[in-house]
Amino acid sequence: SVVSYSSVINACTRDGKDAKAEFWFDRMLDRRVEANSIIFNSIINGCARKGDVASAERWVERMKQNSLKADVVTYSSVINACAQNGDAERAEAWLKAMVDSGVPPDGRCYNTVINACAQAGSVDKAQQWLEDMLVSGVEVDSVCYNSVIKACARVGQVEMAEEWFRRMAKAGVQADEVTYSTLRKACAGMGEMYKAEDWLQRSIDA
Repeated sequence: SVVSYSSVINACTRDGKDAKAEFWFDRMLDRRVEANSIIFNSIINGCARKGDVASAERWVERMKQNSLKADVVTYSSVINACAQNGDAERAEAWLKAMVDSGVPPDGRCYNTVINACAQAGSVDKAQQWLEDMLVSGVEVDSVCYNSVIKACARVGQVEMAEEWFRRMAKAGVQADEVTYSTLRKACAGMGEMYKAEDWLQRSIDA
């Protein structure tokens, strides 16, 4: 049954034995047992955990060929794999594909792409994705705001970083030590010591 094959395939992917997982998958199809999205997602996630984007993408195609629709788990796995490889553009492409296919991204998908763009120094893109996230109605946490604040601070855009802090506070999201530390270091790096001291005091008072 599909449940029996699924348990074996899951075990293989969990142990990093992707070739064996593919063997059992093909064996399952040969026996005319219909695959489901759970099995595909297990294999895709196994590829993603290793950062093997090409294999993950290949399995997404096989999933479509079997008339199964990619879901949040599918897209999240591939986006994570792209981000893990430092490929922000590819991560963005998959998030766009997710939106275009009618699958609503969750906060984790957005944050992965925002952080990937921030790490790549693509400040404008990181900000745009956060804007899109806010418009979508998905809950935005401090991690998302911090990613953008860090991206702005890294390129010396202190005023923009501070603007995102204000927007964060207005949205009712609690700033944490990462937020304050980022702003403090950014101001100090620009030689604005009075501002750095102010952010230190704010963190103490928070």
